[in-house]
Amino acid sequence: MQEEVYQTIKSMKEKYLPDLNDMHRKISEVCQQHDSLPHPPKSEQIERLRIFKNMLDKMMGFLNLPKSSVIPSLKDKLASYEEQFLNILTLNRAWKPGPP
Repeated sequence: MQEEVYQTIKSMKEKYLPDLNDMHRKISEVCQQHDSLPHPPKSEQIERLRIFKNMLDKMMGFLNLPKSSVIPSLKDKLASYEEQFLNILTLNRAWKPGPP
């Protein structure tokens, strides 16, 4: 059972991790730019980005879970994780501006 769950996570990692990494990198850049301002204003949007970045950290951590840490009970949560990945990536694609 552990091997089956691990292989499913590995497959999801190959599918979703590159796009999640890209999103994470872009959000991190925006947050760093904001923080590098001499007197960064308090911004609700930046706070939301930071919360979203933390969520991405957790999701990417799940995809990078070592085989030794995979427990059989994760099998019940795989569909939920995949749905979350798809929802986030779909939203991200919808926000990207199209070609001019």
